[in-house]
Amino acid sequence: MAKFNRRTVRAAASGPVSTERRPSGRTYEGAPGYVRDAKSELFLLAVANMVGEKTFYESADDRDDRFRDLVHQVAVKHPAWTAGFLPWLRGEANMRSAPVVAALEAVRARLEAGLNGGNRQLVASVLQHALDRRHGRGDVIPERLTMLRARAELMAVPVADRQVVFAADGPDRLGAAGMTWESLAGWLQGPMGRRAWEAMIPTMGYMAVLRNLRNFDEAGVSDAVAEQVAARLADPEEVARSRQFPFRFFSAYLAAPSLRWGHALDKALTAATANVPEFEGRTLVLADTSASMTGMGVSERSKMNYAQMAALFGVTLAARGNRVDLHGFATGTFRHDVRRGASVLREVERFVGRIGEVGQGTQIADSVRATYAGHDRVIILSDMQTFGGGWAGNVTDAAPKNVPIYGFNLASYQHGAIPSGTGTRHELGGMTDAAFRLLPLLEAGAKADWPWEQ
Repeated sequence: MAKFNRRTVRAAASGPVSTERRPSGRTYEGAPGYVRDAKSELFLLAVANMVGEKTFYESADDRDDRFRDLVHQVAVKHPAWTAGFLPWLRGEANMRSAPVVAALEAVRARLEAGLNGGNRQLVASVLQHALDRRHGRGDVIPERLTMLRARAELMAVPVADRQVVFAADGPDRLGAAGMTWESLAGWLQGPMGRRAWEAMIPTMGYMAVLRNLRNFDEAGVSDAVAEQVAARLADPEEVARSRQFPFRFFSAYLAAPSLRWGHALDKALTAATANVPEFEGRTLVLADTSASMTGMGVSERSKMNYAQMAALFGVTLAARGNRVDLHGFATGTFRHDVRRGASVLREVERFVGRIGEVGQGTQIADSVRATYAGHDRVIILSDMQTFGGGWAGNVTDAAPKNVPIYGFNLASYQHGAIPSGTGTRHELGGMTDAAFRLLPLLEAGAKADWPWEQ
C-alpha cells in the first residue's frame, strides 16, 4: 500500500462504527463504556464471532444470543445494509459460520415481521459450495457425475490392492475421485507414510496443506515435494484464494518449525496482511497481553489466543517500517523493537514469549500515557475492556485530542473504551486485515464507509 505522503494528519469526517458521545455503560473491568448503534455492534461482533464459542467475559450462549438479537434488529430495520454486509462477511472477511447463521436468523426475523422480498437472496449470498447430493444417493450414479463415479470405483478396490495409488498416476486418480487426506487415510486402513502424502499433496487444498506441514516432515516428504509445497504456500494468488485468517500462518509456523517452511510462511503472512498500511510520521502501537487476551483460545479447539493475534498485527505494523514504536501492555508496558527486514513470524514468536512480563491487568489509558511521545497516531490492539477507577483515567483523553486513536477491537464485547464515528477516535475490528483498508481514508480526512461500500 502506498505511503500517505503528508506531514499533518487530519481527522476523518466520520467512520463507519458509531457510538454514543458520552458513555452510558461499563466495560467488563469497570471503565466507562460506550454503546454502539445496532449496525456497528453487529459489525464488530460478526467479524470476531466464531459462533458457539465462549470468550473470557462472555459465555457462548450469551454471545450467541447477543448476535442473534442484533441480526434480528438490523435485518428488519436496515435490509439494504444487511444485504451488503452478509456476502462481505462471508467473502472478504473470511468468516464461515457467522454469515450463515446471520442469514438464517435474518430471514426468520423478516418473515416474523411480514417482510417477504429478498429473503432467498440473503441466504444465497452466503452459500458458496454444494457439499453433497441430497436426493437419490442409493441410485446408480449417473455418468455425468464423473467425480462420484471415480470415487465409487476407488472405493471398490480391495484393501490389499490399494497401494496402487502410489503409482505415477496416483495423484490424478485421487484428484479425479475428490479424495481428501482424511478419506485417503481411512481408505488405506493404515498410516499416512511418505508415499501416501506425496500422492495426496498435488490435489490437497491450501488449508489442508497448511495444517499438515508437521505431518509432512514426520513422514519424510522429499525436499523436491517440499519445495513445491513451499512455492504454493508463498504464492499471493493462492493465499488470496485460500482466505485464511492471518493467525493461521503463525499457528502453522509454531506447529512445524522446520526451516523448509519458514520463509514461505513469512511470505504468505505478508500476502495475507497486504491491507496493513505503512504510515508517514511516527506511530505508537500497543498490543494487549492481559489475562483476558490470553485466558482462552479464539475457539475451543484453537491454540491461538487474542494476545497472539494482537502481537501478529502489531509486529506486522512495525515491520512495515517508518518509525513505528511497538509496545506490549497489561498492568504495565514493555517496548518491543522489530528489526527491519527480520522475519515477521520470528518476531511475533519473540513478542509472544514476553507475554506476562508486565502483569495481567488491562490498563489502556495508563499504557498510552506511559508510551505516548509526540506520535502522529495511536493504534491499540485489544479487547478494549480496560480497567476503571479514577486512578486509571480515560482512554479517550490519554493522547492529545488532535491525535487519532484507532482501537482494533479483537473480541468485540458490548461496550468499547473509546467513542467512535466522528473526530479522531475510531473503533475497528476483525480477525483479518480487511478493516485496515479504512485507515487510509481516516488518515486522509475522508468519509470512511463500510468496507463493502468502498
